Amino acid sequence: MAREIKFKAWDKSKKKMIYDIQNEFNGRIEVGMNSFQDYLNDNFEVMQYVGVKDNLGYSIYEGDYISYYDTEQDDETGEIIFRPVEDEVHYNNGIFYVGSIPIEYVGIKNAKELSEILDVTVEELDDNDKRYIGIEIIDNFYEY
Repeated sequence: MAREIKFKAWDKSKKKMIYDIQNEFNGRIEVGMNSFQDYLNDNFEVMQYVGVKDNLGYSIYEGDYISYYDTEQDDETGEIIFRPVEDEVHYNNGIFYVGSIPIEYVGIKNAKELSEILDVTVEELDDNDKRYIGIEIIDNFYEY
């Protein structure tokens, strides 16, 4: 399934975020204009949707700062350690990254994946365990 293509833009003069900015210019494309981007100037900072939503269902865009849990195994005890991570979403060579990790590999996706990490059944997970699932938007350079 193809990723939804949408954008938001920070209007620097109005200090306001415009969501789905590509729709603002539908029907206004003139000869020689390739996209809505041709209408924008240095007054706008455009950010693209990355195809992933956070725990609350909000769309994540490049430039957003997100938090999630990463896991590692303690070499001595074999215990799984959950490490909180916060980093910015950015675009490079056709891929959206969080730090140096492609966004599709970031965060624990669901209870089944978490249960496999912890080597328990889904039914054995409690609310404390479930806090490790998902991604949360914590900031955007422009908006928050």
